[in-house]
Amino acid sequence: MCRNFLRAIVVLGVIGFSLQVNAQPRTTYFDFIVNGSPDSTMTQGDDMEWKCDCGLGDTLTGELWLDLNANYVIDGDDKLWPECPFRLIDGDISWEQGPADSSAVPDGIFYCDLSKVFSSFSLAPTNYVMKVTNLIDLSTAESRMLVHPHPSPPVTVSGTVSIEGITPPNSMLYAISVSTSMEGKKKGSQNTVEKQMVYWSSITDSFGEYTLNLPSAGTYEIGPEDNILPYIHPPYANITVSSGDTTGIDFLYGLPEAIVYGTVKDDRDSMLPFEVSVWYYNETTGEGDDQRTSNGSFFFGMNSGEIRLGVWSDDLAPNYLTPNNYEWTLNIGDSLEKNFKCYRTDTTIFGLVTENDGLPSKSYRFSAQNDTFGYTNAYSDSATGLFELRVTAGTGKPNGIIYQVHLEEWDTPLPEGFG
Repeated sequence: MCRNFLRAIVVLGVIGFSLQVNAQPRTTYFDFIVNGSPDSTMTQGDDMEWKCDCGLGDTLTGELWLDLNANYVIDGDDKLWPECPFRLIDGDISWEQGPADSSAVPDGIFYCDLSKVFSSFSLAPTNYVMKVTNLIDLSTAESRMLVHPHPSPPVTVSGTVSIEGITPPNSMLYAISVSTSMEGKKKGSQNTVEKQMVYWSSITDSFGEYTLNLPSAGTYEIGPEDNILPYIHPPYANITVSSGDTTGIDFLYGLPEAIVYGTVKDDRDSMLPFEVSVWYYNETTGEGDDQRTSNGSFFFGMNSGEIRLGVWSDDLAPNYLTPNNYEWTLNIGDSLEKNFKCYRTDTTIFGLVTENDGLPSKSYRFSAQNDTFGYTNAYSDSATGLFELRVTAGTGKPNGIIYQVHLEEWDTPLPEGFG
């Protein structure tokens, strides 16, 4: 009997090994598509699209690396593009969690046409390696891309990016991305991507000098993208250019007067299954910044003043509440820890919106907020007017938890006392 039992273990082990070997990766390739055809070379101003395979409805993460040593692999000499990592979700066409798929129906192919959101898009002239990781089975795929500069840009903007206390040339000043604002916003804002934005970028040399090619005359919001800790991120510059060269658009990363750091976790003190954005705004100085958490952590250098600090992510709803903001006076020399707790949702507030006692003409955005647990939002069904707000009921509260429910578009409060 003992021998048969051992034989069974061996057989099962061989079967398990065979299943592992024969399992097919869900993601096997990633392609850049330039002007409609797969290619590994483009010139600024060309059309760019991305394509990779995956399982139906899979979520992937994308990492675009500046291949600074031009060896076509990701290594220690390379630098992650500041907007990374981002999400690629098969069937998600919203652009809210990352670049959008071209099809709202999960089909096992993620295809992103950047022209759907950007009227003009081009990366800085250099070498790149794109890596995607399928979060279901951790299969990966990579592809390289060389971007040539525009041969005769109608407009250029140039200047110097400096770091307080750093003397050029210096490696810290090399390959800082300078671009038109991808999100059509200043640092510290919670606005999401605005469609039909122009995004063109450049990178600095070891002296911090950059030249940004632009596709046309107009008004642009321009600035460096990198977060260089613990320095304070410089504000974007709004400039209007007509033609030719505009020079002297300089930026300075300044030393902070104080430090603020912390984590974003759930109510079990566990890591969230995704990274979120943390933002701050200094009411006194008008400065602000935002950054994605890294392993659930964040770190800001700030100047003293009246600070608002908060979290935002489209990934939180409906499974988590967004934590309430911190507001306090930051003093010179402070080093403060500010941790956020995202409560898991377990209860639903149902509601109905009507127009003149009849069916609504459109979808409305609603929010639910509690001073302890945080807030969430959702849209009503445009056909029925029904909406659902996922919240937490808390523990040890026999009379329930009070949520303020608002119709956000008109800021009109609905009846209070949901619990």
